[in-house]
Amino acid sequence: MAVNTMPAPIPIHAAAGEDVSPKGSPPWINGNRSRRPRRAQMERQRNHFEKQQREAKFLEMLGSKCSSPQNQLQQKISAQHQSPNQQQIQNQNWNHRLQSQQQNHHYLPQPPLAPQVTIEVLLLKAEQADSQKEAEWVLRRLQENKGYVWSMAQDARGCRALQQLLEVVFVKDELRSALAVGLKGHVKEAIESPHANHVLQRCIELLRPTLLSFVVEEIEKYPKEPEPEPGGNTRVRQCPICTMAKHRFGCRVLERLIEHFPLAQLQNIIDAILKQANDLCKHSFGNFVLQHLLEHGDQDVRRRICDVLQQDLVSLTQDRYACGVVDKALSYGNVEDQRGLARLLVQTPGLLGWMCSTKPGAQVAAVLRAFRVLNGSELEDARRIVFEHGKEAQLLKTRHGRLIWNAAGLPGGDEVVVGDEHAWRR
Repeated sequence: MAVNTMPAPIPIHAAAGEDVSPKGSPPWINGNRSRRPRRAQMERQRNHFEKQQREAKFLEMLGSKCSSPQNQLQQKISAQHQSPNQQQIQNQNWNHRLQSQQQNHHYLPQPPLAPQVTIEVLLLKAEQADSQKEAEWVLRRLQENKGYVWSMAQDARGCRALQQLLEVVFVKDELRSALAVGLKGHVKEAIESPHANHVLQRCIELLRPTLLSFVVEEIEKYPKEPEPEPGGNTRVRQCPICTMAKHRFGCRVLERLIEHFPLAQLQNIIDAILKQANDLCKHSFGNFVLQHLLEHGDQDVRRRICDVLQQDLVSLTQDRYACGVVDKALSYGNVEDQRGLARLLVQTPGLLGWMCSTKPGAQVAAVLRAFRVLNGSELEDARRIVFEHGKEAQLLKTRHGRLIWNAAGLPGGDEVVVGDEHAWRR
């Protein structure tokens, strides 16, 4: 016969305070709920046990590769933002663990370092930096991570963000120089990059030349590129500065240097450019470098360029790029050099008449500049040439022809205002 082992039921009408629980029942049945285990306490105990196991495995793996345990303990304590009482308790716990671990020839784990700012975060912060404080924060991070500058400069979005940082007002040059230092050693690559060249140009425009001395030094060491001789297999070593002046981005960097740097600091670069002035005048990008030298250079540089133009004026005026340099020389050159160039235009047979009949361009602008420089008998000769050539070429039927006719002071060309030398462009 089976024995019933179920506990006896509890009477419903038990007296108050009477212990009616059967023998062997759980202790929390009596109403004393303080002895009942709680789920949160059990979870804390389990987490604490798992944490001890992880630390033990980490200590075994770490071994003796860590630094001094005392220094690590101080870093661990200082990294925690706790109240004084909690910190004191934490110190006691760590001291106790330190003694136990030193007995077992183990060391405490090294505290985690501060998270490093990624380049994506800096790029986003740089795009949103409108105030001085925000810009300085980004520049300090770039100063700590110099490799980020070159990585951002090669990207279309990053180069715009770096230029925006340079344009924020009231930012110290010491912080702005962090961008320039990030380009150090990469000037050649920045010149040839379609994005980084804009950052380099902006640095030249907004920073002091003393902070960018390395740019001039690296440009002077610009690599030489050999060019084949026409009709031969041999190769000729070209001037490295001229190679840069003929580059579509390199010419812009040279223009910014000529505009904002003292000429004494660019003496080697200017000498190299003037040695190849005749060749650069006829180049689509190199002619702009010579135009900037005429506009921003001193009297000696302008005189040397005008001497080159006078030696080969006929072929230079027939080139559409070189004629722009002639126009600049008639505008910014010395007074004697301007009159010498204008005199050669008049005295060379057929040159002035050919320039008047060409399509609107730098030749027409040079003729208009020459009429402002000429005086006396030379001016009368120029007027006669324009009048005789105008009847044959019918200059008054073209807009630029009427401009030249009015500039010469000849009658019958009042349809265009005198001095409107750029009207043919509109």
